[in-house]
Amino acid sequence: MTFINAKTIKDKVITIDEVFAEETLSNQETILRQTDSLFEQYPQDSLLKYVKLYQHVVVEKSKTKHEELIKNVVKVKDGFERHGASIRQRLRIISLITELYGRNNNIKEALDYSLKAIDLIEQSSIEDKLFQLGSAYIDAAQIMSLIGDKRFKEYGRKGITLIEKSSQSINAQVLMIKYANYALILRRQNMYDSALIYAQKAKLIIDKTPLTLLKIKTNQLIASIYEKKGDIPNSLYYLEKTVEKLKENENESASILVYYNLGKLYNQTGKYDLSIKNLNKTIVIGKNLNQQDVLYNTYSLLAKVYRKQNKNELAYESLNQSIVYGDSIRKKRNEKESREIISKYETEKKEQQIIQLTQENKIKELEARNSYYFTIASILIGIGFLIGLWMFFRQRSIIQNFERIQAQLRWRRAQVNPHFFFNVLSTLQTLLYEKRIQEAQKHVSGFSLLMRQILEDSDRELVSLEEEIKFLNTYLNLEKLSVDFDFEIVLQPNDLEIEDIFIPPMLLQPFVENAIEHGLSKSDKEYKKLYLNVIELNDDKIQISVKDNGVGRSEKRKKKHISMAIAITQERKKLMKNTFDFEIIDHKDKNQNSTGTEVIFIIKV
Repeated sequence: MTFINAKTIKDKVITIDEVFAEETLSNQETILRQTDSLFEQYPQDSLLKYVKLYQHVVVEKSKTKHEELIKNVVKVKDGFERHGASIRQRLRIISLITELYGRNNNIKEALDYSLKAIDLIEQSSIEDKLFQLGSAYIDAAQIMSLIGDKRFKEYGRKGITLIEKSSQSINAQVLMIKYANYALILRRQNMYDSALIYAQKAKLIIDKTPLTLLKIKTNQLIASIYEKKGDIPNSLYYLEKTVEKLKENENESASILVYYNLGKLYNQTGKYDLSIKNLNKTIVIGKNLNQQDVLYNTYSLLAKVYRKQNKNELAYESLNQSIVYGDSIRKKRNEKESREIISKYETEKKEQQIIQLTQENKIKELEARNSYYFTIASILIGIGFLIGLWMFFRQRSIIQNFERIQAQLRWRRAQVNPHFFFNVLSTLQTLLYEKRIQEAQKHVSGFSLLMRQILEDSDRELVSLEEEIKFLNTYLNLEKLSVDFDFEIVLQPNDLEIEDIFIPPMLLQPFVENAIEHGLSKSDKEYKKLYLNVIELNDDKIQISVKDNGVGRSEKRKKKHISMAIAITQERKKLMKNTFDFEIIDHKDKNQNSTGTEVIFIIKV
């Protein structure tokens, strides 16, 4: 690339950016190095600084977290607007912001920026205005179709009309992509006949080119529309045609979904051997690409196909693999979301404290002023009220985010009752509302520790008894925030080496939870207590009992209701090959009145 015809630094910046926008990623990295070199020569040029930052974001967007890039790219947008960037530069940056928000699942923000692109183009006089405007309408329609915004039909029709009007002046490949995007919008809204029309238009254009990868994607699109229509033969026809194209272009990212969909459709039509063949190809590619979602779905489907063939051993192996990938996916998602929620909570708590301190300082300043500033003081007090109102709604938003933890921290071994999270969070809300910050921080710390241990234990077969008792101690102290009771943990003998004894994680918690929720909380006794007794029976067995002096279990409930705690524990007992056993004892007095419930575990160690 050369700047020989560029007379000014601004011309050089515009030239380098225009060339960058048209290149592939590998060439873009080369151009980025030239941009860095140019910036070393002109470090004071503001526009060049933002072009450099923009190019870094484009190159790094596939390697870095999108939320980190969004902050930088918004800075670029503001810099472009201040320093006279061209309309095309501003459109490219808005498009990039839209893309990053979309990838980060911030659909509302993505739509907002997509609509800003439409406004910018409509106010401009760029050379290919019709095409740019049509493209922007199509992009907005795609986002609207994802969130059920009814304007997607209007925007989609307007976009495709504008693009067709400008079709004589645009590249055939670009026109094909817009037709395919519009077909995708229509398919997403179950308008399959219309979707097929535009998908076939895209196919007519791309079939005249040597672009094999786009031919593959177009055939996949048509096959998916026929599948949605329930026309399996035609869907299979286009997928099989796609396999022929894959021989010309060995692209694993494109082929993985082709083989998976073939496996799914062959299964539906009873061609099980072909289904297995294609699903196994999917697995090979999925492992190469580390596509855990695809591997989870593929192994699940493969297990069903093997079951239909009565190949139960293979079905069992496939099902186990799907469980492994499913657990891995859920664990990573839960860990990520939990970190984000806690981090967001801590950040917003700090913001609250800053706002509160700022408000208090303003009030002190107002008190020191004389009556001449009374009017100003009244205005600031009004502002303080509005800030307080804003803080209230922000606080409510924080609590709502924490409530999502109950749905995000599930895994196959145990579940903590959502009411427990609700009660803890309600207490935190009260403490924060009453500005008892230190007390709230203490309970947030305990709550965070509890969740972290749940996540850490989710892939462990055994934990030490010492860890389990610490976990239950934290859990019980948090339960005491909402239920008035005492608890006692007793070891027999006192010097029992609990750090060297290992048991299944979260084995006791569901029954401790039931003792509190169904026993102690419903009791009207003045003194309510829960006992956790650990007794060493011999070198390889221990007995652990969970006992309460609550209302006990009613006869009707014992006959008609099997609790989730019992069901989960019975299933775990089977999975762990009877390494433990348990029984439930209903204690009564001489008049047959209930005096509480006891659950006794005998565990091999």
